[in-house]
Amino acid sequence: MKTLFSLILVLSLAFFVYEKNKTSIINEVKNIAQTIESGGGTKNESTQNTNYPKEVVEHSQEAKDYFSEVCEGFEYSSNKQVLKWDTDVKVYVKGQRPDYLMAEFESIVDELNSYINPIDIKFVNSESDANFVVMFSSASDYVAYEPFAANYVDGNWGMFIIAGNKSIVRASMYVDIVRCTGIDGQKHLLREEFTQGLGLKNDSYTYPESMFYQKWTTTTEYAPIDVEIIKMLYNE
Repeated sequence: MKTLFSLILVLSLAFFVYEKNKTSIINEVKNIAQTIESGGGTKNESTQNTNYPKEVVEHSQEAKDYFSEVCEGFEYSSNKQVLKWDTDVKVYVKGQRPDYLMAEFESIVDELNSYINPIDIKFVNSESDANFVVMFSSASDYVAYEPFAANYVDGNWGMFIIAGNKSIVRASMYVDIVRCTGIDGQKHLLREEFTQGLGLKNDSYTYPESMFYQKWTTTTEYAPIDVEIIKMLYNE
């Protein structure tokens, strides 16, 4: 959790098995058993280009270590599974759509698409077509959508939930625009939570300039090492 505002909640839902025709996602990993409500349609067809040539890049030990820390970790579990999307990410913004946050979101998506090769991130006009629902809202509004979040939003101005088994198949997130009134703070939360919903799940104290730094910051750009591990996750 982020100290002071405890902004990031990485729920250990990565091992949830999503069943398209049911209204719940059920997980049983060791002694953890949690259920969350399914909040939108998920298309399971893979859009990954399996013939896409993988990048061969020599990474520093620092980048390898940071990848392990951010991509393998879960804040509430000792499990080390790496997860990512292997289908296109179809984003629907539910409810309020402040112009300044939508413009920032479009910029974030464009930037991520320039880094990630096998899949595309795109906005959709219907919640039923989405597999990643984003809310700019109050905590109570997010809980109404994701009841599982009820025990966590009091200390979190932003959080995400991911679901999947071998890969991520569904996600949601929110930015609390009621309690977090600073524009840079909201933009930071949007970038961090959305990127973590792509599989960069954990926070770290290692690099203060990183988007995944554990303590509260208002950073609105990826650090170079953030870009490197995003590419490591998806392109290699």
